[in-house]
Amino acid sequence: MEMELLKVFDSNRIQTGVASREEVHRLGHWHEVFHCWFASSEAGVDYLYL
Repeated sequence: MEMELLKVFDSNRIQTGVASREEVHRLGHWHEVFHCWFASSEAGVDYLYL
């Protein structure tokens, strides 16, 4: 399986390197992320799709 590398940043949003996804999450590094949310309301029911 291919290892995913993420850019790592300091608290001033300056890139300091790259690390594997596992290492980034294990060590709590700041990293880029993208979230796409869709919201809708159908027949009076609200939905949030992630």
